[in-house]
Amino acid sequence: NAIETGRYDPSLPLAFRIAELFDLPIEAIFISPSKES
Repeated sequence: NAIETGRYDPSLPLAFRIAELFDLPIEAIFISPSKES
């Protein structure tokens, strides 16, 4: 249910793997909590 509500917090290694899979920088996929408005 966390993914559906947008509250999923992936681990850092998982975030790196996802970014590598899509050949994108992490910043292009995930939004920093400190930058959310």
